[in-house]
Amino acid sequence: MDVSSMNEQLKEFIQNEINVTCNNRIEEFETKQRILGNSISEMYNKNLRLSQDTLNQQLENLTISFKMSQMTNDETIERFVNNSMAQIDREFDKKLEEMKKKILAEHTAKLHNFNQLYEEKFENFTRDTSYRIEMLSKSVIQEKHTLIPKEKEFNNTETTTDSAGKEFYLIFLDNLNSRTEVRLYMVPRQTGICNIYIPYLSTNKSVDVSNTSTSSYIINRNILMKYIGIENKSVHIKCNVDISLFGMNYATRNSDGYIALPFNRLGQRHVVPTFKVQRGPANVGVVSPLDNTVITILLKTAGGSVTYGGNNYYSGQSFSVTLLQYQTFYISHNHDLSGTIISSSKPVAVVSGVQMSVMNDECCNHMTEMILPARQLGKDFIVPVLYNSQCNVRILADRSSEISIHGSKMQNKTLQAGEFLELTNYVTTTINSNHGILVQIYCDTTSQTKTYDSIMVTLPSIQHYKSEYQLVVVSDFPDDQPPDHFYITIMIRSDAIHGIRLDGKSKIQYIYTSNNISMLAQSYLVLIHEIQPGGHTIEQIDDVPFGLIVNGKTTLEGYGYPAGFRLNP
Repeated sequence: MDVSSMNEQLKEFIQNEINVTCNNRIEEFETKQRILGNSISEMYNKNLRLSQDTLNQQLENLTISFKMSQMTNDETIERFVNNSMAQIDREFDKKLEEMKKKILAEHTAKLHNFNQLYEEKFENFTRDTSYRIEMLSKSVIQEKHTLIPKEKEFNNTETTTDSAGKEFYLIFLDNLNSRTEVRLYMVPRQTGICNIYIPYLSTNKSVDVSNTSTSSYIINRNILMKYIGIENKSVHIKCNVDISLFGMNYATRNSDGYIALPFNRLGQRHVVPTFKVQRGPANVGVVSPLDNTVITILLKTAGGSVTYGGNNYYSGQSFSVTLLQYQTFYISHNHDLSGTIISSSKPVAVVSGVQMSVMNDECCNHMTEMILPARQLGKDFIVPVLYNSQCNVRILADRSSEISIHGSKMQNKTLQAGEFLELTNYVTTTINSNHGILVQIYCDTTSQTKTYDSIMVTLPSIQHYKSEYQLVVVSDFPDDQPPDHFYITIMIRSDAIHGIRLDGKSKIQYIYTSNNISMLAQSYLVLIHEIQPGGHTIEQIDDVPFGLIVNGKTTLEGYGYPAGFRLNP
């Protein structure tokens, strides 16, 4: 909505207010006129009755006097009666005239008082309306820079946007180890302030953020969602500058993290990825940024039922809950929940994963990701193999989709809504779809002498690539086994690699460079660089977009997440 539209609505609102008030005043005036007219009629009739009673009494007195005088002469009687009646008529006319003058005087005085009161009220109304118009106009001028962005939050006219933003809603799912800690990492584009509001913990705190460093904030582990049902375990972040926000769910030798999506880029439909369950349940959480949000969950399970509200729900069945702002909903299950579809009446954030899972009998690890909504899904993917890893990839469909896969072999598949396809131990692969799909990669190690924790990462599509990222490589794990190797994996056009700058430097040593990969009639490469922990900026100076994944690993710890997304408005 633009300013001119708001002004037109403001004028219409004020005109309606004036019309309603004037009509009310006119109706009030007419009512008082009717009441006054009734009063005048009543007073007139009352005085007329009094005058008639008086004259009748006078006539009776004359009659009595006449009888007492014992007049017998008819002529005398007739003259006496005529004179008496003439006197009565004169007195009646006199009384009637006096009554008219009295009533008219009282009526005029009341009408004058009423008109004066009406004029005062109308003057007060006019003055009050003028004041309200002035205040509303000032308010529109003062607030237009905030009102217009709010109106645009889900109606933006921009063609592209970013996973960086000013407002976020986060949740963190149950982790197996009791020695758990949650941390936020805020990477701003410029210096500013972020407010952290956590209703469940009664936290309301402001944190300074700077573009020269990464700001972190520790959250008590009681914020973890553990129990099936509705709770109030959201984390609300609101800043006065754009930030990239990363959340880490730490437990002893059981950690993972994700990049958060900003509030104004959330959606109303999500297809859920988890993973096979071995050491802990699959889990899914939803947070509502707005009041009265109806959540409908269409279950897809590998077995068994989910119990909620005393009812058992099986694969293919659905149920609904209603959430207020800041409320959360959590389910967990001892079977894979991948393909579950969550629909909502208003935009929500969804986080899913596994409390603890494992690939290929390697070390177990927590898996978690904030899930891209259906309206943000991409169609074309370059699927890398992370450094020194063997990986599986899952392709999940939000609706019926035709998918082409080019890897060690070519294959075409049709997936229906809620279905997924898993490729195990793949080589670098490309995926194309006629509709948006969700692609998740799950990786552990290929080493014959060392094992590494499994990780879960949302893969950005070509449509998600950006030309600049602000990111954090986390290493401040609270346990005794933090990752000791950290990597960034880049997917970029072959002709654009010389324009990459890492923290302003062009000299970047890559420990892996793939062969050329054909995608959308262009040639791409996958590059891997071992990077130092901390905050970083990486860009392509010619504004060529590229994909970026961050991961860290050691024998007993690991994590991974995309560094950012270009998102639909």
